[in-house]
Amino acid sequence: MTQNDSFLFTISPSIILLFVLVLLYILAITAVWFTYLYVMIKFLITLGLCIHAIYICNVHALRCTKNSIVKLYVNAENEWIVTTKNNRTYLASLAENNFISPLYIIANFHQLGLSKNFHVMVSRDAVSRAQFRNLKRILKFG
Repeated sequence: MTQNDSFLFTISPSIILLFVLVLLYILAITAVWFTYLYVMIKFLITLGLCIHAIYICNVHALRCTKNSIVKLYVNAENEWIVTTKNNRTYLASLAENNFISPLYIIANFHQLGLSKNFHVMVSRDAVSRAQFRNLKRILKFG
């Protein structure tokens, strides 16, 4: 980033990410039911997958929980400010293990001074095209 660059990324709910997550969980549940396990074990695994799917979809795709990340701000000194839905802000640093693809980004942050980690999934439809492009550039090149 140049000396005067600072970016604000406002993340909205993502319908595409919701669709992909639901489809993946349906495939996982279908695979469980085609295995040679007892029916009660299949039922328990299915129940666990459904509960996990509801949690993941609420946090990452729909951003319904109070701790869902809704804003990311990075300034010229490469300091990240992470804002959650309940308006808590955290000063964080970018972790090394981020995933960048043409359709979505998974960014990992460490809160400065504490051991708290933040993970945010940003799909292409959750931010504007320019914001998505800038976020990819910042995560790739710093």
